[in-house]
Amino acid sequence: MAAQFALAGYVGDVQRSLVAEEAWGDGLLRLHGTPPERRATFLETTRDRRRYGGGGVAVDRIAHISSNPLAHRPPTGSDDPALRSSSLAAYLESLARTAEEDLSLLHTGHGEVIREHRPLIAERVRLHHERADQVYEALAAGPQSASRLSTTLWPAVAVNQTYLTLCEVLGALDVLEADGRALSAVCDDAMVYERT
Repeated sequence: MAAQFALAGYVGDVQRSLVAEEAWGDGLLRLHGTPPERRATFLETTRDRRRYGGGGVAVDRIAHISSNPLAHRPPTGSDDPALRSSSLAAYLESLARTAEEDLSLLHTGHGEVIREHRPLIAERVRLHHERADQVYEALAAGPQSASRLSTTLWPAVAVNQTYLTLCEVLGALDVLEADGRALSAVCDDAMVYERT
């Protein structure tokens, strides 16, 4: 129930919330070393999407689409991107709780019904830990920003996908930090990560 009330302010003025989310996302990109031209494309893309903002929107995942829990501005609390909570950690906790449930059908909102949720959950968890291992291997080159790691892993990614790839790397880095395999520090106004 508390989460529903936390979102009341967000959906009460969606356009204002989208503007604040956009500024937060730009701050996150800046903090993690994203070059100005990629940040400009992010802002352009989010402004284009803002015109579609209206009432509350539910986003559901189809079983054959991999999940990328995006970093987002919290509905309450600090607006400082350096203090963000891990979207991937929250997602993995949610998957663990769902795996414990005895469910026979899961309706995704679109796409096919999921009848075997535990194998799908196990595969999603495995994929996120595999991504963390890939990021760990990329850190062998020394301390790096999340932005640099994302372009190392996806050198040919379209510039308008910058935020998505950064969030994928940040999730993996969150896992590595939680496991004690990596640590972060601010260097020249950008967050950098290295192996422990």
